[in-house]
Amino acid sequence: MICYAGGARGSDYYWSLEAEKAGFEVVAFSFHGHDFTGKPHWCRNLTPNELESGRAILQSVALRIGRPMPLNPYVLNLMLRTCTSSNLLGQKLDIAKERFDEFDVDFLRHSGIYRPMI
Repeated sequence: MICYAGGARGSDYYWSLEAEKAGFEVVAFSFHGHDFTGKPHWCRNLTPNELESGRAILQSVALRIGRPMPLNPYVLNLMLRTCTSSNLLGQKLDIAKERFDEFDVDFLRHSGIYRPMI
């Protein structure tokens, strides 16, 4: 079995660590310039072309949830990574939409739930 992750500090790292201890292969999707946290052998760097392949999905999701495309290049790449990795894993647009709805940072920030990691 394989544990797929995003290589972020915190839960991504600890889920990956526990999965590896349990005998799972770990694949953490990343990109050039990403603040990857994890073991080097977990890292699966997406190429610029692979990241770009997620753009159509991200544009569709943004349209469906009434949100603009991210202007910050790093944030854009994080979201493209999510769409691309979902696409690479054969997941459908509705799954990506649900992930963006659930983790809408603006909503979390305004609700008081979101606390930046220090």
